[in-house]
Amino acid sequence: MKNQQNNPMLNPSKKHLIISTLTWLCGVTLLVLAMTDFFRDPPFKGDHLMLYLLIAGATVAVSLQYISFFRNRDSTSDSESKK
Repeated sequence: MKNQQNNPMLNPSKKHLIISTLTWLCGVTLLVLAMTDFFRDPPFKGDHLMLYLLIAGATVAVSLQYISFFRNRDSTSDSESKK
């Protein structure tokens, strides 16, 4: 149980969300810039399947963190209001 409390994916804090979001935003921006050669080429050329999968995976991971944050926040506020 103690490991689950310290896991930022299952129980993220606001600090974890800010760091993850900024890291995701920087990473996706750099990947798009690399894929498009600083927007000289079209982004949907078809040569960059692995980069698209990497962007999708990172987006899913950050989205799961947000879902866990709001789910845990709602459950803790419900348990505190019952006291």
